[in-house]
Amino acid sequence: MTATGGEVSAHETDVTRYGTDRTGSSSSGTTPSATTEMPTTASVISTDIFTIVLPKTDDGTSVAIPISGNIPVYGTRYKQIHVSVNGLVSLGNNYVGYNPRHLPIGSNDTVLFAPFWTDFDIRNTSESSVFATVYQNVKNTTNITQEWRQYLEPDFNPTWALDVHWEQVCPFPAQIYDGKENTTFRLVLLTDGDRSLVAFDYDKNKALPYSLTRSPIIGLYFGSAGYSSFFNKTGTPEAVDVSSAMGNIGRIGKWLFKLYNKNDVSNATAICRDWLLQESRDEVTSPFPACPCSTSQIFADLNFQFDNVTYCADLMTPTTKGYGLHCCYNPTDTPVRGSLLTGSRGPSAFYRYHPEMYAALHQSRDIDARDACCTDDITCKQYFSRRIVSSCSSYKPPIIAVAFGSPNLQTFDELEYTFSGNEEYLMAETDTGSALYGTMEPIWIGDDPNKPNNSLTAFTTFTFVGTTNVTVSQNDKRTGIELTVAGKSLTSSFQHNSNFRKTYQNMTVYKNRDDCVVLVQTPGFSTTFCEAKGSISAMVVTPPEAVRNTRGLLGTANSNKSDDLGIRGRTVEPLPLTSTDREIYSQMTSWSVSPDTNISSSQNGSSNATDVTPLFLDEIYPNVYNDVNATDYVACLLTDTVVSKACLYNRIVLQDDVTANKTRTVADTIMNQKEVLQTQIPPLETSQSRILNVTVGTPMSLYLKHVPSVTASCNSDITATCIDNSTGVMFTWTPVSLDTVHLSFAVEDIKLGLASETVEYEIQICDCSGHGACRFDRLLSQSHPSDNFRLASCDCDIGWTGSHCELDFDGCQGAPCSSWGANCTDLIPAEQQKQKHPYKCSECPSGYRRIGIGCFDIDECYENASLCDNEPGICFNTNGNYTCRCPRESTWNGSLCISHPEQSTTVPESSTVQSPVDLCGYYNETHKCQNNGTCQLQNTNDSICVCTSGYHGDQCQLPNVASPRDGDWVVEILLPAAAAVAIAIATLCCILAVVRRRKKRGLDEESDQDSYGIRGSYAVPSSIFLPRFNTNWRQFYGSPSTWNDTAPTVHRERPLQFPITYPYDNETNSSRPANSFDDQSLDTTPEWCNNILLQEEEFNIGRPIYKTERIYPHLDDSY
Repeated sequence: MTATGGEVSAHETDVTRYGTDRTGSSSSGTTPSATTEMPTTASVISTDIFTIVLPKTDDGTSVAIPISGNIPVYGTRYKQIHVSVNGLVSLGNNYVGYNPRHLPIGSNDTVLFAPFWTDFDIRNTSESSVFATVYQNVKNTTNITQEWRQYLEPDFNPTWALDVHWEQVCPFPAQIYDGKENTTFRLVLLTDGDRSLVAFDYDKNKALPYSLTRSPIIGLYFGSAGYSSFFNKTGTPEAVDVSSAMGNIGRIGKWLFKLYNKNDVSNATAICRDWLLQESRDEVTSPFPACPCSTSQIFADLNFQFDNVTYCADLMTPTTKGYGLHCCYNPTDTPVRGSLLTGSRGPSAFYRYHPEMYAALHQSRDIDARDACCTDDITCKQYFSRRIVSSCSSYKPPIIAVAFGSPNLQTFDELEYTFSGNEEYLMAETDTGSALYGTMEPIWIGDDPNKPNNSLTAFTTFTFVGTTNVTVSQNDKRTGIELTVAGKSLTSSFQHNSNFRKTYQNMTVYKNRDDCVVLVQTPGFSTTFCEAKGSISAMVVTPPEAVRNTRGLLGTANSNKSDDLGIRGRTVEPLPLTSTDREIYSQMTSWSVSPDTNISSSQNGSSNATDVTPLFLDEIYPNVYNDVNATDYVACLLTDTVVSKACLYNRIVLQDDVTANKTRTVADTIMNQKEVLQTQIPPLETSQSRILNVTVGTPMSLYLKHVPSVTASCNSDITATCIDNSTGVMFTWTPVSLDTVHLSFAVEDIKLGLASETVEYEIQICDCSGHGACRFDRLLSQSHPSDNFRLASCDCDIGWTGSHCELDFDGCQGAPCSSWGANCTDLIPAEQQKQKHPYKCSECPSGYRRIGIGCFDIDECYENASLCDNEPGICFNTNGNYTCRCPRESTWNGSLCISHPEQSTTVPESSTVQSPVDLCGYYNETHKCQNNGTCQLQNTNDSICVCTSGYHGDQCQLPNVASPRDGDWVVEILLPAAAAVAIAIATLCCILAVVRRRKKRGLDEESDQDSYGIRGSYAVPSSIFLPRFNTNWRQFYGSPSTWNDTAPTVHRERPLQFPITYPYDNETNSSRPANSFDDQSLDTTPEWCNNILLQEEEFNIGRPIYKTERIYPHLDDSY
């Protein structure tokens, strides 16, 4: 029957559909998987515990039960679970199962737990109910855990549980069997998110009566992972014995199964749970690093290293809080090449721990945690909420200072000046203690070291001093760079390795694509050192907060160039910006390093011996900075109003146009880099959520605003309309299929070559094929939680099924008419909606009677009690007929049914395909063999303890009884034996007297109570209390296994037998068997015998005992 949804719980609501029972009455329920799903009610016990009650129906199932996370079964994780009235629980697809089927069922995406699968009916019943209690956030102290704790592996701590009860349910039809044939059982499902177990728990006092018309299925089906029919009587009428069989945990009627292979268990849930706990204690706090908006900015920011293959860049060194950052950019032209890819789930990523500086913590707390948490949608959201990548709008571009040429300097605050010093100088020093030093030496005329120029100098050495010292210098011939790190020369490695890279504490040194040395240090400077024809240039690119209040030739880094020309160690007013070149030179020489503390000389042994008399441009050409029409001035213009002083110096002082042009190019590049870094393109703005719920075949539209000076672009991997009207873009799209697409937008400033970050949407798409309602709150399991494109599920209309309601529901699925041999006709969806049921059965065959749309077997034995009066045995109902036979455990000897002793309860042989339990390796300490006993597996669901000498018992817990000593045998054996014989003789005399009196009266003691056809089978209970098993007792003889409470066979020619057992210890009235025939202790005096003879009707001897009810008390497993 098809189905519908209803109220799931206090937390979820399903759209109401329909379902039908075989009376033809309408009810609710179904999911896309083609079965009968009924509306349920929920009782909330607490925020973590609530109960879902199934309506009283036939063949109904619950709506999808809420799951916190997912339920793993042999490596596959399931997010939906349904409970069926018919003794089934299904994971994945909903499965009613009108009639039981032998496992496997052939569906690889469905898991079935069948504690007792048969056709139940709870309509119009007073005591029947099916309900499921959900336990969320389970702890070790939760009752459901405490109940099963002793049977669980020590390291298994469930976090979610489901407790399903089938209480007093009866077979179909309820109007006949309710109150006569009812049973109770339950299923418990436990999971920690990585491992799951399921328990079957049967009430041995409420077993379903034996019937030849029912063949219940008991077992587990794991989808593609196999199945287990652990009970060998499954699929036969004898399956009812499961409630009295010894379970695989050593308890009658209790079974527990692992749903995993230990070696294949993923610890994802445990890892994520531990990670969330750690994160709550160690919260990530601001400031957070932010990615540059485009690759243009990435290339200008030395703090990032770009990978051309992945098109992603990583923050080179950790922030002051140890954070890392992974920034990814669009490698295609749609919507804009080089724009930052953003999204709530990547691909750009914030790292709590920097990948290089804290490699182990980064792997466990960033990467492993992400992989673990993103096995589930909820925890994946929790992960990314703690690892969110800030918008590039919060990106703080670095500031730049430059020292290059002969020599030219540009401060952090963009003040440009020339300074031909001839010593080592402090270039910049921060409050953190990091410092950059530069050494200037005379240039060589004609590259001859013996011909120094006494007027012009250049930078030949730079030294960084911090946690690790780095020196970059010219070699002896000034033809290349030498590199020294921490006092160790790395020149050879740097020159011969194109991928040179070294990482130190808070510092990385590497070689860029221009063969320059790049030093990235946190906190502090990030500097590029390049060789430039006999000199070294240095470009410092660093975050503003890292160099605030700097001191040195590169200024103060406070966005105010007016105080860049200060004097070292003196609090005097800095020179005004209109000062002459000579005044600037005289002031800035105060930043020189004294010879005794010379940083560079102490490392590379160089020193300056040539006296230099600087040349000053404004003295050679007094009006140089104001003659805007001069040829040299025009040649050195960077913009209409900005001129390069370095270019002018080279053209006028050095008379070197080639060098001047190169200098101008460098200055122009620096200026453009600053503009690129400091220009932010605002992203597109929208009032809509970044999560779009779209439906195949239904148009959707978006309008995103942008600033007027940019151009918007849309990605073109889908057929859509994208119109830019200079202030915004209108996007219209009609999805045509469920094929994966990506929806993103960006804007671009074509003049600067800059792009905004990409606005990417998460798409949740639905296609119910026109036959259902979309459920965007319930995503399909094949949608990976970290994807930005996911599939929503459907609530299908009556008559339709499938993940997307694309299939005509087969109303005959599950063979609803097969149990009575009728043919089933599947109704088309329109008929299903009209008739309110999905199938039609042919006419009922002989032996069946119509009830609604179905048939039920006529119980001929119930309707006619005399059917077997002239046949052997008693009447048993069968499907469509009846048979006369003896009850179970008895046979017909030609004239009556002879009872056979009941076999002791043992674990049945297993037909398990995949064994879910290894008992010897599974029990905890309290269930292992004691006193050095050895556990041996007998089959996949049974084990025994092989005891050492001197011990016996199920767990070798009992010491053997010592043989009596020579002096004790009379007291311990002969006296009790003699007493027993005396009592037996006295009692037998009384009985024989009664028999003689009955013979004289000619009484016929045939009982009219023997409705089961047992002829002449009488037995008399012993008046001496039967012993019960108790470990405190010492048995009269033998071992526990020799005690037998089975009544002997009584023959017609010897109708009375009187077996006597005698306990060693005395027993009180209160501890005697409950079925003792009178309320007093046995009196063995002569008066007692006379009273019996005079009042024989009060002596319960001649009463027939039904062989289905044992005379002696069944030995309880607790004794």
